[in-house]
Amino acid sequence: MSISLLQSPLYVAIYDSVAILQSLLQLATERKAKMSSGKNQYVVRHGDKWGVRGEGNQRLTREFDTQREAIDFGRGIARNQEAELRIQGRDARFREAYSYGNDPYPPKG
Repeated sequence: MSISLLQSPLYVAIYDSVAILQSLLQLATERKAKMSSGKNQYVVRHGDKWGVRGEGNQRLTREFDTQREAIDFGRGIARNQEAELRIQGRDARFREAYSYGNDPYPPKG
């Protein structure tokens, strides 16, 4: 008795592996589509003031006297664009980040 190629264990294993890879590719494509499409927003120090800058922009979107005002404004833009808001501290290091988009890897709990 001979086994046809389509019934061989090797062929079945390869066929199943291809099906799994196709499913994973589709899942990854769907997750990427769900990710934020807006520009991330950054609250940054600007001289003795604070500003909000969109990711990749050279110029500030707007300047504020206080960091709190800049955070509130930047949060509104980030929520509207389903993006992230990153906040720079006085030491020029980014200290916090908030995500308002469809995070494909939300924290557990």
